Amino acid sequence: MTQRAKHPAIAALTRPLVGHLGLAELSVLALIGLFLALIGAFDSDQIDLDRRLAYWIFVLVAGGACGGAIEPWLERWPLLANRPWLRAPVLVLAMAAPSTVIVMFTAVALYSGHASFKSLVRLYPQVTIICIPLVAMAWTARRALRPATPAPTPPEAAPPPLLREKLPPRLARARLLAVQAEDHYLRVHTDAGDALLLMRFADALQALEAMDGLQTHRSWWVARSAVEEALWRRGRGDLVLVGGLTAPVSRGYAAAVRAIDWA
Repeated sequence: MTQRAKHPAIAALTRPLVGHLGLAELSVLALIGLFLALIGAFDSDQIDLDRRLAYWIFVLVAGGACGGAIEPWLERWPLLANRPWLRAPVLVLAMAAPSTVIVMFTAVALYSGHASFKSLVRLYPQVTIICIPLVAMAWTARRALRPATPAPTPPEAAPPPLLREKLPPRLARARLLAVQAEDHYLRVHTDAGDALLLMRFADALQALEAMDGLQTHRSWWVARSAVEEALWRRGRGDLVLVGGLTAPVSRGYAAAVRAIDWA
């Protein structure tokens, strides 16, 4: 499926700068820092506005950059890779550690304070609490500007819709190799296994018309790309398919099968 190109401004905002963190998330963090500075959060109103602005904007952007750098590492852990609901709290706890160091030494630089291990221990819970809404807001901004990837369309070699809707999910998205009639049933062969469906072979052939394949026997249809070898004997033949499956070629279909350009 062709996707519409992003607007250049959106592309610039979503381009990762630190890990997965882009300009959009960093801008949100800077705005939050501006807000906290203006209201004098956590008793910072006792300091002049210039230093408050420098403090809050720097610690939030720098802390966010730490989170952006840590997040790709967390995604590599099998336990967290596909569990964003679990990765988020782990990210908060992980980014709070370097953020606490940044907060303390920035305060020392701007406010002439004193750094100590005791101060780090005291600050860590406070910084962790601040990191929770920061991660939530940054992820919200990211999702708003980066639309979810559309669901992939079934591959061209997948069974047609009429068959696919009757197959188990594992086989419905697999590569179709052949279809075989068995009395009033239909056996659908894929590279992930086979299944027996209640369907007429004539209805299946009609559904398969748009696919690149051929009828080789009164009860067999074969996908052309699935054929690995053709074996002939006395006007009849066998097609060896992917995975070792063999489909018969009857005399009535032998000429048509021989005439195919397998390339």
